[in-house]
Formats: sequence, C-alpha cells, structure tokens
Amino acid sequence: MKGEGLRRMSSSGVRGRGIHSAFAAAIVASAFAIGVSSAATADNYTFVQVQRVNSLTLRFDSDTFAPNNAFGGAFVGSLARNQMQSALASSVADGSTSWLLEMRDLTDLSGTSNPSFHVGILHATPAAPGAGNPVSYDGTSDLDWWYLPSAADLAPDGSPVQQLTATFTAKVFNAGTGPVRLNTTLGGVPATLAMSMTNLQAVADDASAPLTSTNGLPPGHLPEENLPDSLTSFESMSSGQLAGRISARSLAATPIPASLVGTTNSCSAEYTTSNTVLDLLITGCTIFFIPEVRATQPDTVDPAIGSGVYRFTADVLTKQVTGCTHDNEPTPLNVCLDAAAYSSYFQFTTDRVIDLLQVSVSRLLTVVRTGSGSGTVTSAPAGIDCGDDCTEPYDNGVQVTLTANPSQGSRFDGWTGCDNPSGTTCEMTMDADKQVTAGFVQQHTLTVSKDGSGTGSVTSSPAGIDCGAQCSEAYDEGTQITLTAIAAAGSTFCLCA
Repeated sequence: MKGEGLRRMSSSGVRGRGIHSAFAAAIVASAFAIGVSSAATADNYTFVQVQRVNSLTLRFDSDTFAPNNAFGGAFVGSLARNQMQSALASSVADGSTSWLLEMRDLTDLSGTSNPSFHVGILHATPAAPGAGNPVSYDGTSDLDWWYLPSAADLAPDGSPVQQLTATFTAKVFNAGTGPVRLNTTLGGVPATLAMSMTNLQAVADDASAPLTSTNGLPPGHLPEENLPDSLTSFESMSSGQLAGRISARSLAATPIPASLVGTTNSCSAEYTTSNTVLDLLITGCTIFFIPEVRATQPDTVDPAIGSGVYRFTADVLTKQVTGCTHDNEPTPLNVCLDAAAYSSYFQFTTDRVIDLLQVSVSRLLTVVRTGSGSGTVTSAPAGIDCGDDCTEPYDNGVQVTLTANPSQGSRFDGWTGCDNPSGTTCEMTMDADKQVTAGFVQQHTLTVSKDGSGTGSVTSSPAGIDCGAQCSEAYDEGTQITLTAIAAAGSTFCLCA
C-alpha cells in the first residue's frame, strides 16, 4: 500500500606430498571474493474538545458542593497543608499529574448548552517541546499543548475506560456521579486515588479558535489537520470543583510522605518507610506539640461495596493499621479496606489541549535499505513491503513492527533509527515522521576439502572453519580469511603435485 496522506511521519586448489603419508587441503569458494467519533467532524478534519486540569487544589474545608471533607479536613497544620499542596502544584506544573477531560460526543463546542454527553477521564503525558522550539512546557499554562493518553486508560476500541455522564447548562459543566481512579501525588508520593460517588462541576470560559503550530511542534494544531477557520471551542474552564469518596485501600497503598518519616522535624509518632497514608490518618501527626494531621476515621463508604460505619485500629508501636470493625463488630481488614472511604474535595481549572490519538494526522514511516547484500523489510500492521513499497503513512501513535528478511546469500546487519530494535525486528511508535535504515551484507561461502592419504584438520581466522567437522562457512563480502592446515600425528601437510 502506497501514499502519504496527512502527516503530524572462483575456486583454487592446493595439493602436496610428504615424507610420510600425506593429506592435501583444497579450498573452494563459491562466487567467493577474498575481499474516531468526536465533537466536530467533517470529511477532511476531526476535532475533539479536550480539557486538562492545569491547577489543582486540595481543599481543607467544606461547602455546599462538598458538605463533607474528612480527607482534606484531617490536615490541620500549616506544615502538612503546605506539603500536600506544594507537591500537587509541582506535579501539575511539570506534567506528572495530567488529568484529561475528553468530551468526544459534545456537540456544543461553546460549552453553553449540551443536555447529555460523556466525559472521559484520562491520564496523559505531555509531549516534549522538541529541538528548536521557542516555547517551553508549562503545565499551568498549556493551551493547545499535545498530550499522549496512557494506553491503560483506553478500551480496545480506543474509547476511555473511565467515563462519566455530563451536561452543560448555561455554561456550567456537571459530570457524575460515578467511580474514577485519579493518578496524582500526596505529599510528593505518587498515588492512585480510587474514588466512588465522584462529581465534577466547572464553568466554561470564552470560546476561541484553536492555535495553529507553525513549526510542527507544540502547541497548536498542524495545518495538515485542515481545521476550518470558523471552528471555535471554549478555551478553558474555571471555578472547577471535584468531590468524591477516596477508598481506604488506595490510601493504604500509598507510602507516607518521606518528610514525615524519622525523628527530626517530623511526627512524634516516629513513622517509618513501612507506614502508609492510611496509617497517618488513623494515628495522626504532631510536630513540636503542634497538631499537623488530626487522627481521622473514614466517614463514608463505597456504596457499591459496603454500608454502615467502619473503624480502623493501629498497632501502638508500628502505627500500622492492623484491624477494623464494621458497625462495632470485628471484621476482616480486607473487607474494611475495600468498603471504607474518606470524603474529599478538590478545586481545579483547565485549559484546552490536544489528545494526539484524536488528531486525524498520519505519520510517514520510511524504510531505507543499505549495504552490499539484499533483503526485504515488511511491517505489521501491513503497509511496508520493501522491496517495492518502502514508505507508508500510519495513524498517529500507532505501534509498527518491522521485520528484516535477508535474501539467500545475505546477512541482516542491524537497524539504524529504530525506537526499539531486537534482532531482525524493530518496534516503532509513530508519534512523528520517522526513517529507519536496515543494513544487509552480501556473504560468500568458503568450502575446504581435504585430500591425500594422511589426516589432519584446517582451521580459519576469523573462526568458522574447523575441518574436521565444519568445512564450510559463509563470510561477509570482503573479509580476509587465513586458513591453517594442521597435520595429525603420523601425517604431514604437503603441497602435493
């Protein structure tokens, strides 16, 4: 399949006679030379409204949107609050916390009124700025920056695994209620927060035309996407609120922040690296007699798993959670970890960004063959059969596996420009136009035959011939080979006429 589409990628012998019985070595060299569904689509373009959280604040209080906030309310001291918030802010700024709100079936791109659509929750990695880009990455100001979603967040058909029903009414966005998993950081420690009963609300800001990239680098859409000049969509969202119930198990899976471990300027409880955020919540933290984290039990449940009241107990010495009760009855710890939850409350803002997997731009893959030998390169998915067809456009982000097939009398000599080479295969991620070189080396076969009444062997340098048993070997064209004849006892090597 060909086409580019849109792109974002002789013989001789020796005989002899000796004093005793003799053997001869004959050298034969055969020809030998010792030398998508989306918010807006058209025949020639696709546009998906995607927003990324570009500021994230853990609230320590509650309000009418989130009347309960046991998780944030546990952090009562300024040191603990600053540690939690500064780590969140840093992770958003550097892109390690990147939540995408992807609105594939949104029809009103102004965000004014849309009675029912779905919002996908994705985790993503920001694209590197690229060499020569005058714009550096800033996760707090990333309008129309490029992001690549995590494959773990996508179903086999490419749709987000995590989706909430959503509406826009008079510019107000509401989504939920439902379960989500959010990757972030707690006090500088990576954490995956499993939330039930999650609700989001925000206000869509003014619409604008998407930015255009003039240098093939972020931010902005590429001209090849053919977005119409008339296309606009809401640029950002403000006054964002997120409330949900964080499972106790996800907090038990998150190590305690390193700043609270040990005995110097840390909690009087003397936590160790074996403790978790759940241990911290259950036992609390006091630094220099000042409460920083108030001992707090879970105040709610995941309604899909449990009901009632759950209470944890911790070991006095290790401060590790070791037991629990459910409605005052002893209960297996695993049951409590799954069912118990902490109410939580975050505030956020967003910027419009670009999901690279939703861009209708293909990347051109080019295969070049070099060397004295011959062979072909094929691809999966199909498209490259080089031989004849050595270029192929692939959808942005597609994984392509190339396989080198040397011809008879040639050897594959390796890849140049391959993302992930392994022997005769090469794995490429098509996130840009790319060129791969496959090297093939012509080989010729050197064959040694022995003659005469005596016995002996012939060896080669470089190795390959040991005749004896191995009297034939293929060598790269142009290789200089030295053969050494070794007469056996009772025999001698001779140049016999």
